[in-house]
Amino acid sequence: MRLHSVLFLASSGLALANGLESNSTHSPSLTLAFSGSVDVAAPLPPIRIPGGVRIGISFLPPILRARVPLAAFFSNHFWLPPVEPITGGTFSGPALNAIVSGGLAFPSVLQNGTVQDASITIYGTTRDNAPFLVQVTGIGVPRQQFARVAVEVGGKEAGLMDEFLLATINPSADRRTVAVSGYVVG
Repeated sequence: MRLHSVLFLASSGLALANGLESNSTHSPSLTLAFSGSVDVAAPLPPIRIPGGVRIGISFLPPILRARVPLAAFFSNHFWLPPVEPITGGTFSGPALNAIVSGGLAFPSVLQNGTVQDASITIYGTTRDNAPFLVQVTGIGVPRQQFARVAVEVGGKEAGLMDEFLLATINPSADRRTVAVSGYVVG
């Protein structure tokens, strides 16, 4: 899903929430709220769940990864990668300046390779020492996702809790750092 599709959906929802007709000429605008990166540790080992394990293809030896078809790793059309710990990072911008203390990422990847549910939780402190919690849910492909961002924060950044935020999420090739840009939709 491209950003303009996400914006169209967001603007339709905003128009309805504001009591406007969906054919309104209002076009949403994006204002950069923050950008930064988060550091991601190696995925956790496979987690036993009822009926199997939560495992990612990265746990297979390279020789097997090359020989076994990717479809063999899917169950019920979902590949469930292991939980990826977030170990740190920073955000800076006009609406949020913060240091990431930790978090978790646990996306669900469909058989066709799209990220159906980019679920991420991040916590830390703002530059003025107020705690924050960010919850991200989105969609996309493994190399880039678009997401809705919900922020809980105090201090000078408390106004972010009243905003509709979207973000782009771009993992590095080795998936150890992730670039994030957050935007206020207006």
